[in-house]
Amino acid sequence: MMMLSNSPWFESPAITYSMVMLNSLCWGLAGPANDAMLIDVSTPDQRRLIYSIGYWASNLSVALGGIAGAFMFENYLFELFMALTIAAAVTLCIVYFFISETYFPEKVEVKPLQHITHIVGTYRNVMQDRLFVWFIAGGILVLSMEFQLTSYIGIRLSEEMPTQQFLFWEVDGVKMMGFLRSENTILVVLLALFTAKLITGMKDRFVLVTSCLVFTMGYAALTFSTNVWVLFIMMAVLTIGEVFRVPVEQSYMAAIPPDDKRSAYMAFGGLQYNLAMLIVSVTVTLSGYLHSIIMGILLTLIGLAGTFILFRITPNLDRRKLETEQKVG
Repeated sequence: MMMLSNSPWFESPAITYSMVMLNSLCWGLAGPANDAMLIDVSTPDQRRLIYSIGYWASNLSVALGGIAGAFMFENYLFELFMALTIAAAVTLCIVYFFISETYFPEKVEVKPLQHITHIVGTYRNVMQDRLFVWFIAGGILVLSMEFQLTSYIGIRLSEEMPTQQFLFWEVDGVKMMGFLRSENTILVVLLALFTAKLITGMKDRFVLVTSCLVFTMGYAALTFSTNVWVLFIMMAVLTIGEVFRVPVEQSYMAAIPPDDKRSAYMAFGGLQYNLAMLIVSVTVTLSGYLHSIIMGILLTLIGLAGTFILFRITPNLDRRKLETEQKVG
């Protein structure tokens, strides 16, 4: 529909907007089921590698999509949507014809009202899992640091960073944002595939807490500094923390839910993105009233708070993960 609504013969911004909303809604429904199916067909020992590959693939696809969109959006929008339509159709065929269901819950006939009551009860049970709620809370605080790059940090650099020489270019705050995002994407694509091997033999708790601390300190430097070389080096440092954190964090996420509630847990976990963005919107609003130094301290404390929460709960997470592995065994 987006392709047809941006064709040489017909244009409709309203239909395009509606289809973007529908697309987001469908992904919100499919994402938790996708995550749950991945857990169903994997063992705890395999998940570090699986999540590293998934993280690498998602970043590579975002990079390639961003490049394609930059070159095609203005003059070849119809062709771009046509390519996306074909890609979505291929994905649909793969899911329908080549992926088999592995979880078969007992079928029970229920009335619509009973179904709604069951859904509400399921999410109430998820909320009562205090370990999971604290895990999500810590993840939200740490993740909010990452989203600051394209919000508060980008605003601060554009306003405060003087033009400097960087290799062969004269760089101001806006251009530096582009360099930092490109550096992050390139390093993730280069490093993510090797992460699983590098952390083999390391304890998950050590990897998660250390990587979150490195990640937070890297972003803390970005909230204070305007030196081009400090920004460049600290982006490399925090990216290393990022690629170590993600597969271990997702591995913990996979170990927490009981088998019959995985989709509900994954759906609740998916709120991390939205709640982290809510924190970002609040901090951007506060930046209009607070000095940049105070903002830097505030953002650093947010990241450290998330790291501390994960540090406190990881012993319980390890016990939960061990119980899951024993059930699989």
